[in-house]
Amino acid sequence: MDFITNAISQETTEDQQLSTTSFGIPNEGDGDHMSNRRMEGSRLLDLNDEEFGANESELLVSEALGTPEGNRASSIDADADIEVDLSDRKQRRLSSRGNAYRSGNSNEASSTTGKTLVSQKEQSSLLERFIDEFIANYSDHSLQAINPADYKNHSNWSALNTTRAVDKMQCGGVITLIDTEIITSPNYPENYPNDVRCTWTLLAQLGTDLDQIQLDFLDFALERGTCINDYISITDHAVGASKVYCGDDYPPVLLSMGNSLTINFFTDDTINRKGFSMRVQGIMTNCGRLFNIVGNETFLFSTPENIVDARCHWLIISESAVSLELINYFGEKALQDMLSVKTQDFGVMEPFDNNKVYVSKTISVSFVDNVRAREYSQPGAQFQVFPVKRVRLCNTTIDMKPNMSFIINSSNYPNGYGDNEKCLVTLQHPMGEEYIIKLQFIKFDIEEHPDCIFDNLTIIDDGENFHRTYCGTVRKETYKTKSQELKLYFQSDYRNVFVYEGYSIYARIHRMRKNECVLTNSQSNVWILKSPPLPYVYQGFTVCDIKIEESSVQRFKIIFKKFNLESKSPCTEGDYLSVTDKFINNTKSYCGNMEGESVMTAGNDIDFKFSSDFYDSAREFEIEVRGLPSSNCGGNTILAPGTNVNLRVSTNEEECVWVVKSRNSSTLVLDFKRVSDVRISQSAMYNDLFSYNARTVNFIDPSDRYMVVSNEERAVIQVNSYSTYSECETELEVKKRPIIVTNGGIAPCPITIKRPQNKKERLAIRYTLISLPQITCPVRILDREDGTASKLCSSDWKKGYITTSTEFSIDSILHSSDTVNNYMVFIDPIKFTCGSSYNVQEDKIILKSKTLDHKTTCVYRFKSDGNRIALDIATSNKRALNTISVSTDGSFQSLKGLSDDITTSLVTKKEFLVVIEPFSRSVSFVIQVMKDLPVTDLCNTCLIVGLESQGAVVTPTSKNLNAYPGGLNCDVKFEGKDLNRTVALEFQKIDIPMNTSLDTLTIVKEGVETIIHPTRISPLPYTLLLETPFSVKFKSRSNEEYEGYKFGYNVIECGGILTLNEEKTTTIKSPGYGNVYPTYTECFWHIEANITNISDRIQIKVKKLNLHRSDKLEIIDPLFSHSPIYTFTGIVDESVITTVGNQLRVIFKSDSNKVSDGFLLEVKPILSGCGVDIDTATVGEGTISTLDFFPNTDYCLFRIRPSEGKVMLLEPVVKRMPESIRRIPNNSECKDGSVILSDKGFLSQGKAYCNEESLPVVMTTQDLLLLIKTPALPPLEFRFKAGGCGGEISNENPIGSLSSPNHPDPFHGPMTCTWTSRTAMLVAVKYIDLLPETDYLNLTDINHNVTLAGNAYPYYILLDMPSVITFVGGSTDVRMGFELDYEFVDHQGVWNVDFAQPAMIVGWPGTQHRPSAWHVVGPRGGRGLTIMVWAAYIPSDPDCSTHFLHVGGVNEEGERVCGGAGLRTIHVYGREAILVLHTTSPLAVLAASVHVMA
Repeated sequence: MDFITNAISQETTEDQQLSTTSFGIPNEGDGDHMSNRRMEGSRLLDLNDEEFGANESELLVSEALGTPEGNRASSIDADADIEVDLSDRKQRRLSSRGNAYRSGNSNEASSTTGKTLVSQKEQSSLLERFIDEFIANYSDHSLQAINPADYKNHSNWSALNTTRAVDKMQCGGVITLIDTEIITSPNYPENYPNDVRCTWTLLAQLGTDLDQIQLDFLDFALERGTCINDYISITDHAVGASKVYCGDDYPPVLLSMGNSLTINFFTDDTINRKGFSMRVQGIMTNCGRLFNIVGNETFLFSTPENIVDARCHWLIISESAVSLELINYFGEKALQDMLSVKTQDFGVMEPFDNNKVYVSKTISVSFVDNVRAREYSQPGAQFQVFPVKRVRLCNTTIDMKPNMSFIINSSNYPNGYGDNEKCLVTLQHPMGEEYIIKLQFIKFDIEEHPDCIFDNLTIIDDGENFHRTYCGTVRKETYKTKSQELKLYFQSDYRNVFVYEGYSIYARIHRMRKNECVLTNSQSNVWILKSPPLPYVYQGFTVCDIKIEESSVQRFKIIFKKFNLESKSPCTEGDYLSVTDKFINNTKSYCGNMEGESVMTAGNDIDFKFSSDFYDSAREFEIEVRGLPSSNCGGNTILAPGTNVNLRVSTNEEECVWVVKSRNSSTLVLDFKRVSDVRISQSAMYNDLFSYNARTVNFIDPSDRYMVVSNEERAVIQVNSYSTYSECETELEVKKRPIIVTNGGIAPCPITIKRPQNKKERLAIRYTLISLPQITCPVRILDREDGTASKLCSSDWKKGYITTSTEFSIDSILHSSDTVNNYMVFIDPIKFTCGSSYNVQEDKIILKSKTLDHKTTCVYRFKSDGNRIALDIATSNKRALNTISVSTDGSFQSLKGLSDDITTSLVTKKEFLVVIEPFSRSVSFVIQVMKDLPVTDLCNTCLIVGLESQGAVVTPTSKNLNAYPGGLNCDVKFEGKDLNRTVALEFQKIDIPMNTSLDTLTIVKEGVETIIHPTRISPLPYTLLLETPFSVKFKSRSNEEYEGYKFGYNVIECGGILTLNEEKTTTIKSPGYGNVYPTYTECFWHIEANITNISDRIQIKVKKLNLHRSDKLEIIDPLFSHSPIYTFTGIVDESVITTVGNQLRVIFKSDSNKVSDGFLLEVKPILSGCGVDIDTATVGEGTISTLDFFPNTDYCLFRIRPSEGKVMLLEPVVKRMPESIRRIPNNSECKDGSVILSDKGFLSQGKAYCNEESLPVVMTTQDLLLLIKTPALPPLEFRFKAGGCGGEISNENPIGSLSSPNHPDPFHGPMTCTWTSRTAMLVAVKYIDLLPETDYLNLTDINHNVTLAGNAYPYYILLDMPSVITFVGGSTDVRMGFELDYEFVDHQGVWNVDFAQPAMIVGWPGTQHRPSAWHVVGPRGGRGLTIMVWAAYIPSDPDCSTHFLHVGGVNEEGERVCGGAGLRTIHVYGREAILVLHTTSPLAVLAASVHVMA
C-alpha cells in the first residue's frame, strides 16, 4: 500500500495510525501538530526513549498540552495525573489534542496564574464527547480539514456548532507530483487575507511507494511570533511527524521520508504579510524497501548489482533505536557520494560518512547511480542494521554479541554528569580471536585540562597493553582491539558546572576472515596469488598469511597483474598487502593502484600477508611470483663485524645484482672505487633502488643491508662491516678495530667512549658523523679531559675530529619538533708516533722541520701558565703551511689550517695544539713558541682588547731612574675589539703621593672620574672590574720622587659586573653549565648590592658544584678580607655564604687538566636597614647612633672615610659596652653581640670588643670600618670628626717643623697623630713634655723604632725612607706636647765601626739640592766615637749657616765645620753619630774617618 493510501486510511475510524491533520485541529500553544516524535539533534526521540530525562519528558508533555515553553510553569502541574500511552499512537495523538482544546485560548490560559486543570477523568470525558460530536456531524460528509481557529472563542466543546457553514477562505487540494510545482499563499506576492485555511496534500507516484518529495521555499514572510497566529505546518505521513514555521526565517530545503506530505496554511484576522512561495518536486525511486522493525532484529540490505540509473530509497522505522553500518563497499572511495543518509524527519540527505555513527528510530538511506562508477562490475554497497542498547549504569559489565550494538552514555548525557563519579564499564565477549571490539566516539565533551586531572575517561586495554586518557572535546575517535575485554573508566571531580554534555560512545564487535586468499603453482617456479573471492556478503577484517620458499632460485620477481586496494599512507592501515623478505628480514607493504608494476626480492624465502579493515573492502587482486635463478654475476653475502667484501663487475653484458646483509647487528659502509653509475637500495628491496653517480655515491648512508645493481665494467664496490653499539648509558672501550655508535632514535642517549691508557704510545680517537643528519645538530660531544662540549652538525658530516682524551661522551640531542633524531658516528682508534708536550716558561721552544719525522703525523702541545704565549711559524715555502694545523685552545675540534702567509703569528692564554701532517723533505719551516706579555709605558695610547688580550701598563719614568717626571698627562684608553669586553685591572704597585692634589690617578667611565687614592684602596694587589670603553688617566706635579703605578689588564672570558637592585635571586653558572666547562678558563664576577647602603649584605648559595680537583671556585668578601673566604673544589653539596657588606667577588679558574660539570650559584641581596657610608670630606663631623635605625639594629655596618691626607677621629659616646654584651666563658666570641673596629681596610684585621670592654678612641688617616652586632637596646653612639694632626710630609716642604696640637699650650687628649714621609730626613726634637703613663712620641723607619716620653730632649735622629712619626696623647690638658724640626736629606747609608776597624767616609753633596747624611753606629762598650775630618772642601761661609758640615750625636747638638778646613777632630759621646754635609756647590767634597773611643 502506498503512503497516500496510508494517509487516507488514517483519517478513517479504523484503528490505524492517525494523521496529525485528520481533524484539522492544531496545537494552539506552539503551533506544533503533535506528532508522536520530537526532533532532537540528528535523530527522533520518543517520550519513552531511554535517553529522555525528567526535564525532556516534561517538555514534550508541555508541548502536547499546547503550552508555550515560556509559560510552562503556570500552565502545567508537574505532578498532574497525566497518562500518555505511547504504545498507541492514536490514543496519544487524540489525548494531546483533547488537552489542547481543554486548555482553551493559550494566551488566556498562560495569563491565569494558578488555574486548576481538569482531572484526567474529566479530560477523557471531554475527549469522548468531542469524538462523538465529530462522528455525528461528519458521518455523511466528505472529510475536510477544519481550522482550530473556529474554536478559539469557545470555552468548551459542546458549544461548538459543527454543522454550520464556515465562512473562511478555502484553498489547497491534492497534488500528484509529476513535474516541479510551485505553491504560493493566496494573493502572493501581495499580502495574504485574513482567516485563511489552506491544505495541500502532495503525492509522489513516479516509481515506487518509496518516492520522496522535496520542498524548497523560494520566498517566506509570515506574521512573526510564536507560530500561533499565522503559520504553515508540514506533516510527513510516513513517520507521522510535523513541523511548523512562521516569521521571516526561510525553512530549510526539506526532503520527505515517504511519498506524501500535507501542508497546512493558517492565518488569523490580525497582521497580514507577503506569504510564501515554494517549489515542490517528486523524487523518483526504482528500488528500495520499507523496514518496520518491532523487536531486536538485525538484517542486511544492499544496493542493486550493476543497475544503470538506479535511484534507491530505504526507509527504516523502528520502535527502538537501531544503528546503521556500511559493512562492504566495492567501489572507489571517491565514489561514495552515491550514498546518502538522514536520521531527521525534516531536512536533506547528507553524504554517507564512515566516520559517523548513525543511530535513530527512523533512518532514510538513498543510493544514486553515478556514471563514474559504471565501469566497475563488482557489487556496490551493503548495509547492516543492528539493534542498539543504551547503557547508563556505572560499574557494570556488557556481554557483547555479534548482532547487537551498544551506546554507552555518561550519567546525565547530554546534560552533563555528576560530581565525584567513579564509573567503570567493562566490555567483554567470548567469541574468540576472530572478533574485535570497535569503539566510536559519537559525542565527547567533558572538562578540559592539559593533563586531564579533573574529569577524564580512560580506555584500559590490558590485552594490548594500552591505556589512554581523554578529556576536553574529542571528535571522530575510533579504537579497535583484538582483546576480548575492554574497560572504560570515567571519573569526575567534586565540582561540575553543567556546561559539558558528557560522552556517548558506540560499541560493537566485528568478525575477521582468515586465510581465504588463493595460491596456485601452475608451472615451475611460478606462483599466482589471488585475493579472497568477493561474495555478495563481504565481511571486513580479512586476513591472509601465505608463505613461498624455493631453494632452487636466488630471488623472486613479484608482478602485480591486478592490484587496486584502498590507498592510505603509510600502507599499514586499511587494506594492504605486505611482503616479508626473510633474507633481509624486511617487510614492505603495498596499497593503492599497483597494477602493472613489479618488485624484486633479496632472497628466496618470502611471506605474504593480506589485511583489510572494516571500511572500504578491497577490490580483488592477482599477483604473479616468478623465481629468478642464480647467475655468474652478483649474489647474496652475509658479513660479520670486521669483515668486508669487494663487489666487482667483470663484464657489462649483464646486470649484476648483489644483496649484502650484516650479521650480529653490525652496520655496513660502502667504499666506491672506479664507480660512475650504480643503483643501490639501502633497504635491499628492488623497488627502493636509486641511481647514483661518482658525485652522489658519498650521500649513501650506512645500513645493515644493501642491494647493489650495476653493469659498469671494472667497477669495484667495497662493503665493510663494523660492530655497532646503540645501548644508552654504556661504556665502550675502543682498542684496534673501528666501531659505529648510534642512538637508535633515542634522545637523550649518552654513550661513553674509552681508549686504552698507554704511556708509551700516543693514542687518540678519530670520530666522524657518517649519517646524513635528520636535524641540524644531532650529536653532542662531551670531552671532560679536553674541556669541550661541542655539537656535530650537518656542516660536520663526514669530517673527522681527533681527541687524545682517554674518554669522552657521545649523546643525541632531543629536538623540539617531532623529528626523530637517529645518527651514526664512526669511531676509529689511531696512534701517533711523533710529537711531545711542553710547558712554556721563560725559555723559547723551537721546532725545526729538519728534526721532525716527515713521514708520520706529529702532534705537539704548548701549555701556558695562564699568561699569554705566542706561536710564530716561518717558512720559505707556502706548501709547508698546508700540512700544519693549529688550535689556540688545545682542542682538536678547533684545529684550523694556516693561511698562505709566509710568516704566521698566533697568541693564546691557554694552549697551542699543533698537528703536522706528513710533508715533503723539500719544504722547511721553523715553529717558535715563547711567552708574550706586552708591557706598555706609553703615556697616551688606545688599547683595542679582544678575548685573548692581556698585558701590563706602567708609569713612564725618567731616563736612568725608576721615578716618573713631573708634568705627565697620561690617558690610556681601553676599547673592545668587536664588542664591549669585561677587563680586570690588577694594580700591582701604586707609588704616588697621598695628597692627590699633587699627582692624580683616575678611572674615567662614561664621563665619570673615580680617583684611585693610595690610602683608600685595599692592600695590593688590588683588582677592579670594568666594562669597555674606559680610560686610565694620570697627572703628575711631583718630579722624580715616586715610582708611579703598574697594573695588569686581562680580558675576562666570562663573568662581569652584577648589580643587585632588587630583592630577588640571580643565578651564576659556569661556562657550558649543563655539559662541562672548558679548560684554561678564568671567570670573574663582581657583585654589588645597590639597594640601600653599605650594610646591605649578599647571600650566595651553592646549588650544585662539581669541579675537578685542580680547578677552583673562590668566594671573596672585599670588606672582610683580601683573601678568599671560601675555596671550593671537587663535589660540594648545598652551601650558603653571607658577606659582611654589599660587595662580593666570585673567581673561577680551570687549568689544562680534566674538567667536570661546573657549578650553579644563586645570589640575592639581604636588606640590612642599618648602616651608612660617611665621607668626612663632605660631612666634617657628626654622630652615629644605632637608635636612628631602631629596631633594625641586629646588623649595622658603617664606613667613615677621612678627608684626603687628613686625620679622622672616632670616639664612643659611652666608652664601655653595654652589660648585656658578654663574652662566652673560655671563648673569644661574644655571647650577645660585639663591635668590630678596623682601619686596615678589612674587618678580618679589626678588633672585636664586648662585655664591658672599653671602646677606644680611634684617630686614623685610613678608611674606618665599624661593624655593630648588638641588641637593639641600649643603643650605641659614636662621634666622628675630620681634621686634626697628622698627614703626609710633602716634598714641597723639605724643611719644616711638627708639633702637638695647641703647642705650646697643653693638648686636649685623647688623640693620635701620624705623619709619614717617603724621603729620608734628619729630625731634631727641640721640646717634649709628655705624661709617660699615657703619652708618647714614636719615630720609626726600617732601622729605628724610638719612643720618647717625659721631657727627654734634645734628641736627633736620622730617619731613612719611608718613615712614620706617631704621637699618642692620652692625657687631657696637663702637658705641653712636643716640637721638632725636620730636614729632608739624601741618606748615604749606615756605617758600622768597631774597636779595631774604623770607618772611612768619602762623600759629595746630595741630589736635588738636599744635604747628604751619613749614619755611623759603634759597638757596645765604647765611650763614644771620634770623627777625624781629614779634608773638607766647602765653599767659604763666614757664618757657617749655608755651606757646612754638621757632626753630632743623638743627644747633643754637635759642631759645624765650614770653609776649606784641614784636619779636624770631633768627639761624640754615645754609640751613634750623624754627619750631614750642607752645600749646593757641586765641587764640595768630604773625607773623614770614624774611630771608637775605648
